[in-house]
Amino acid sequence: MRILPESSASYSSAFSPLDLSFRRSLRLPAAVATAHLVAAAVLIGSGLPVFTLVVALIALLVSLYYVLSPWRYSGRDELVTGLIWYPDRDVLLFCMADGSRLKVEETLSMAAVPGLVAISVITEKRVRPVWLVVTPDQLDSAGWRRLKIMVEWGGFVQREASGQG
Repeated sequence: MRILPESSASYSSAFSPLDLSFRRSLRLPAAVATAHLVAAAVLIGSGLPVFTLVVALIALLVSLYYVLSPWRYSGRDELVTGLIWYPDRDVLLFCMADGSRLKVEETLSMAAVPGLVAISVITEKRVRPVWLVVTPDQLDSAGWRRLKIMVEWGGFVQREASGQG
């Protein structure tokens, strides 16, 4: 890594790139499973007819399987394993499990709430949006803080609210 002197015109600690590698989260799958268990308990206690209850519980199980599948197959190529963000150049790259990098072409939404950061983007070579959900247990404390700050302060140009671009 080349270190630029402080006198360099391109040096700025405020705009240093954010380079993050994500660890596997245990918190998010546990929260998803807990929410599904609560929903199952509510369905069972709702007094629905037996057939309707069975159909709803099967749908809930399918939902749980679908939502937790990214954690079950942690080696899948389409999983985002990190990101590189150059805020001064409006460049955001997603690092994928297969080693490739996808450049973000358009940001659909970014949100930072206590305990969660969610980013939805359109990337090159992909038609469908790519969703990234990050929890604090996936990063060290400094990386988590920097990611939250960059998302909260809108470090990347987002789509207009009208959806017209």
